[in-house]
Amino acid sequence: MPVLPACLAWMTFAVTGRGVSIGFVKVRLAFTGNDSPVVMQLLSTMGVFAEFERV
Repeated sequence: MPVLPACLAWMTFAVTGRGVSIGFVKVRLAFTGNDSPVVMQLLSTMGVFAEFERV
């Protein structure tokens, strides 16, 4: 099942909404629930590239 950018954002919102932090070590991104729009845009971009890598 492919992880679409919208699904990735939804999963991030669902997990951080419960007080859990998500961190991507390789790209040095952390999601805590109080994220700026720029960080959320980077998350969407990561999802798009992940989709292209699967094709």
